[in-house]
Parts: sequence; structure tokens; C-alpha cells
Amino acid sequence: MKGEAATGTEPYWSREIAPGIYNVNWIEADRMTASQVLNFNAQEVTVFLTWNEAGQRGGRGSALLHGSFSLR
Repeated sequence: MKGEAATGTEPYWSREIAPGIYNVNWIEADRMTASQVLNFNAQEVTVFLTWNEAGQRGGRGSALLHGSFSLR
């Protein structure tokens, strides 16, 4: 999928978990949470998202997404 990415500024927590691989986590103002692994070696990203969704386990919906990125 290609398209425009949403932008914003949120506090985040990050840690290098291996050379060139970072785990970045944040909570958005609408209570959506994101836990993202950025692999700069392979230019790949994986993110686990959760959001409020009645009727789902724990009242939270979730998605696991994977993609690639390039640095310009």
C-alpha cells in the first residue's frame, strides 16, 4: 500500500534492541497505542496497534502490520 502517512507529535519511548534495529512505542491522544520495530539494516518496519473497540477482547481492537521504508 502506498499513500500519505498521517503526521503528529506524541511522546515516545525507544530502545536499540540490536545494531540498527529499534523498538519505538507511543500512545496517541485518541488512546491508540503503537509498538513499532524499525529495522534500518533491511529497511523494514513492523507495528502492532491497539485501539478502543467495544466487543473485542479487553475492549481493544488490534492489528499487526509490516512494510518497508526508504530514507531520502
